[in-house]
Amino acid sequence: MNTRFYADLLKRKVNISRYYRLVNGLGPGLNDRKSRFDKSDIIEQSLEVYSDGTLKWVDQEGYDVFDTEHQLKIEVKYEDHGLFTLKGNRKSCIQYKIKNTLKELTTAELSNPADYYLFLELNGMALISYEEMKDYLVITKARDGIACKIPFDKLNLFSERDKNIEISEIILNYKDEKHKLQKQLLNMI
Repeated sequence: MNTRFYADLLKRKVNISRYYRLVNGLGPGLNDRKSRFDKSDIIEQSLEVYSDGTLKWVDQEGYDVFDTEHQLKIEVKYEDHGLFTLKGNRKSCIQYKIKNTLKELTTAELSNPADYYLFLELNGMALISYEEMKDYLVITKARDGIACKIPFDKLNLFSERDKNIEISEIILNYKDEKHKLQKQLLNMI
């Protein structure tokens, strides 16, 4: 499937305004080492909720969501200001970590790639197919993972938040809610 066409399908399928409310409401509160995995789970699961189940969260090796209508695997990558600078300008080249291997690598090849890679951030969403991305894969400096360095014009940017439109802020204190749930669990035993 053509990436531009598929990006347009995602734009129509996902309630993008809810996504922006979520990530801006989460803010930087889950950016610490211990909370990063919770943040990624929340963002990945939001795609299932905000697509009415079309993008099913599966959290499998090599892909995070599965498009149930088109039978496509999608790996989700999120980074605050990964596509746009702090001032809101498009980056000339994006850099996201694609895979941690925990062993030294000699080639930047993925053994089990997803069909598409969805790059998310606070103010935008972009898509690229693995076939389009593979020439931009590099070994990380520590040689224990694979990153991408993709020129912005090679991405299919299908959503850019209009900075002139205020997002009705929701304050989410996930850590407090998580601790309450943990105590609830402890009290059940």
